[in-house]
Amino acid sequence: MIGQTVAQYRILETLGAGGMGEVYLALDTKLDRQVALKFLPRHFSIEPEARARFEREARALAALNHPNIVTVFDVSAHDGQPYIAMEYVNGRSAQEHAAKAGADQILDVAIQLAEGLAAAHKAGIVHRDIKSDNVVVTADGRVKIMDFGLALWRGGEQITRAGSTVGTAAYMSPEQVQGGAVDQRTDLWSFGVVLYEMLCGRRPFTGEHTAALTYAITSTTPEPLARYKSDVSNVWQRIVTKCLAKHPDERYQSAADIAADLRALKTASTIHAATRPPSRTRARVVAGATIVVLLAAAAVLMSRLVRTTDDAATAPERIMLAVLPFENLGSDEQEYFADGITEEITARLARLHGLGVISRTSAIQYKKSTKPMQTIGEELGVDYILEGTIRWDRSGETDQVRITPQLIHVKDDTHLWADSYERPLTQVFALQSEIAGQVAAALNVTLLEPERRALESVPTQNLEAYDLYLQATDYLNQPYEDQSNRLARELLRRAIALDSGFALAYAQLSHAYAIRYWWGMDLSHEMRDSIRAYSDRALQLDPDLAEGHIARGLYYYWGFRDYAQALAELRLGEDAHPAGTSMLIGAISRRQGRWTESEKYLRRAAELSPRDGRWAMEYGYTLLLMRRYADAARWFDRTVVLLPRFAMGYDARGWARLGGDGDLTQAEVELRSAASAVPGRLDYSLAQIREWKRDYDSARALATMDAVMRAYGADSVTYYMFQARLGMHQQRDSLRLAYADSAITLLQRRVAQYPDNAEQHARLAYTLGMRGRHDEALAAAQRAAELVPLSRDAVDGSGYVRTLAEVYTMMGEHDRAIDLLDELLSIPSLLSFHDLRLNPFWDPLRDDPRFQALIDRGHVVF
Repeated sequence: MIGQTVAQYRILETLGAGGMGEVYLALDTKLDRQVALKFLPRHFSIEPEARARFEREARALAALNHPNIVTVFDVSAHDGQPYIAMEYVNGRSAQEHAAKAGADQILDVAIQLAEGLAAAHKAGIVHRDIKSDNVVVTADGRVKIMDFGLALWRGGEQITRAGSTVGTAAYMSPEQVQGGAVDQRTDLWSFGVVLYEMLCGRRPFTGEHTAALTYAITSTTPEPLARYKSDVSNVWQRIVTKCLAKHPDERYQSAADIAADLRALKTASTIHAATRPPSRTRARVVAGATIVVLLAAAAVLMSRLVRTTDDAATAPERIMLAVLPFENLGSDEQEYFADGITEEITARLARLHGLGVISRTSAIQYKKSTKPMQTIGEELGVDYILEGTIRWDRSGETDQVRITPQLIHVKDDTHLWADSYERPLTQVFALQSEIAGQVAAALNVTLLEPERRALESVPTQNLEAYDLYLQATDYLNQPYEDQSNRLARELLRRAIALDSGFALAYAQLSHAYAIRYWWGMDLSHEMRDSIRAYSDRALQLDPDLAEGHIARGLYYYWGFRDYAQALAELRLGEDAHPAGTSMLIGAISRRQGRWTESEKYLRRAAELSPRDGRWAMEYGYTLLLMRRYADAARWFDRTVVLLPRFAMGYDARGWARLGGDGDLTQAEVELRSAASAVPGRLDYSLAQIREWKRDYDSARALATMDAVMRAYGADSVTYYMFQARLGMHQQRDSLRLAYADSAITLLQRRVAQYPDNAEQHARLAYTLGMRGRHDEALAAAQRAAELVPLSRDAVDGSGYVRTLAEVYTMMGEHDRAIDLLDELLSIPSLLSFHDLRLNPFWDPLRDDPRFQALIDRGHVVF
C-alpha cells in the first residue's frame, strides 16, 4: 500500500505487520501531520458483528483524552477494510527505555502507565494486551499506551490466542491464558509483568512452549526482584507481588491504587520527602502530617489565575506566630515523623482565635535554615517563633517520643517558654494537643471551650484510614493536575470505607470533587451532587467541623456562583483556616466586582502566608484584571521565586509585562529563559507570542498536540482551536476548516452533555465563527453571556463579553464589536490596549477610526 492515498492519508511506509493487522506511517494531507494507520485483516473484517464491535469500541477509545494514551483521530474503512487513524508516536518500548534508565526514570514510566490505564478503565475500556512493546516512551519521557484497537475489538468475555506469540502470552494473566473471563484486573497483572521486566531486565514467567508458559503463569512464583536487582526496595517488591497475585481478588483492584502507591514511593525517594514519609508504617500514620490542609490547592484554582496589593498592609491585631519545622534527632528515616508532629501542632494552633499562625507552606521553607531568628521573624512578619527537637526512640518494648519545644520572642531573641515531654507513641495525639495548649498559655491566649475541644480532638481511630487521608491531602496540596486529583479521591474513598465516621475525610473528598468540577474536568450534575453529598455527610457527623462548612461553601461558590450562601458557610470556617478562607472570600468579592473588599481579604491571606506563592498568584491576577501591569508582574515574580516549577506563574508574568509594555521580543526572551525550570510547559505560550509576531509557521511548529496538552488547563480542543486560528490568519482555508471541524465536533458533544456550562458555549461560538457559521456562533456566544453575565460574575462575565466581540468581528459587524471592546476597556478585564494593538485577530478592525481611537486611548495609560 506504500504510496497509496486512503481518504486524506498518504501512506509512506510500513511500521509493522502481524496476524492481527498491518500498521503504516502516513501523512494526513489535510492537517499536514504524520499519523499511524492500523488496518484490520480482511478475514476479521468480513464479520458484521466484529466490525460493529470494533467501530464501537474504537470510538470509545477516541473519546479518551489523556496524555498517556495514544490519541485516535479517525475510524473508517477503505475498500471494506476497517482502519484506525491515530497519533504517530516515535519512541522506544518500555523495556528498551528501562535498559538505559535509572530507577527514577523507571518509576516515572510506571506512574504514567498506571495513570493511563486508570483513565482507560474509568471509561470502561480494558486493554487486554499490555506488554512492553505496547508501552512506548518518547524522547522527553512521555509514556504512550498503544494498540488498544486490535485488542479491544475482540471484546467478548474470552481472549483467544489466535495470532498471539509466546512473547505476548508471557504477559497474560492466569484467567486469560485459561480462557476465563477478564476485566481491568487482567491489565493490572500485565502491568506487573511489565514492571518486573523493566526492573529486572527479564520476564517473571518463561517457558519453551505455550503449555510450559501457561503452567508457569498459573502455578509458579516469580524470583524476588532482589535476585536480579540488588538495590530494589521492599516497596517495589510489594507492589509487583500484589500485581502478580494469581487470583484477581487478591490483586490491586484499580490502576489508581497502583499509581497512588508508586507516587508514594516516588515522594519517599526524593529530597522533597518532607511532606510524605519514606515508609508507610503505622507510626507514620499516628504522627500525621496535618489534619487539615483543605484549602491548600484552592489558591491556584480560583479564577484560573489571580490578584495583589502592596506590602503596606495594616498590621494584624492578633499575636503572630510561626511554627518552624522541628529538628529530627533520630535517624534520617524518621525525618517524616518530625515534620508530621510540626504540622499537626501548627494545625491545632491555627484554630485559636487569639493567634495568627503562619501557614505551613511559608514556614517549611525555613527547614534546617541557619538564618537568625530575628531575620526569619522579619521575613514572616511574626512576633513569636515556636521551634524544637524530636527524638523517636524505638529501642525499648514501647516506642517513646521525646519532644523539646521552645517559644522564642523574635524582637529580643529571648526564650519565653521551653519544656521537655516524653510519651509513648500511642499518646502522640494527646502530646500534640498538650504542647499547643502550653504555647497558648505562654502567650496569654485564652481558649474558648470550642477551641479547647478542637485541641483535644482525634480525627479517626482507624490509623490506616488516617494514613490514606494524609496521602490524599498531599496530592491536593499540589498545584492542580487531573491525575493527582483522581488519586486523592480514590485514597479518600478507601479511607471512608475503613472508617465510615471519618468526617474530615468526607469534607476533603467534597473538596476534591469541587476542584474537579471547577476546573471543567467533569461538569456533570452528578459531580456537583457529589460535592454536596460529601459535605453534608461531613457536617452530619460533626456539625461544627470547619472543613465541612468550607467544603459546602465551595459547593455554593463553584457549583452555582451562589455567593451569599458561599460566604455564609466560609465564615463558619474562617477562624480555623483564616488564610485559606480569606483568599476564597477575596476571590468571591472579585467576582462580585467589589474590588476594594477583594484586596482587603487577599491582603490578609498574604499576611498569614507571606512565603506562599499561590497567594502571590492571587494578588497578581487581580492586578492584571485591573490593568496594574507592573504591580501584577512583581507579584508574579514572587510567585515564580516561591514556586519555581509552577508553569502558570511564568506564563502569567510574561502576559502581565506584555500588557504593560507590549514588547513581544522581551516577552519571548523571558519565557524562553524560564523554559528550563518547567520543561515543555511554556511551548504553547511561546507559540501564542509567535502568533502575535505573525510568525505563523513557527507558532504552528511550537504548538504541537503534546505541547498544548502540557500547558495548564489545556486540552485537545485548545489545540484544534489554535491551529484553526493560525489557518485563518494565513488564509489557508483547508487548515482552518479541518481543525475547526475537529474542535466543533468535540465541543458540540460537550455542549450537549453540559448545556448550562457557559465556557463550552463560548468556545463553540469562537470556533463556529472561524468556520464561518456566523448565525450559530452568535447564538452560542449570546448563550454564554446569558448563563454568566457581567452582573453575576465580573471575572468570567467579562470573558464572555469578549467572546461576543470576537464573534461580531468575524461576522464583519465592526461597530458592535468595537462597542463591546470599549465596554471591556472601561472595566477590570483581561483585555489590554496592547492586545488590541498587536493581536492579529483584530486586524479586520484596524482601518476603523473608532478602533484606532481605542488604541490611542491606551497611550494615556502607558
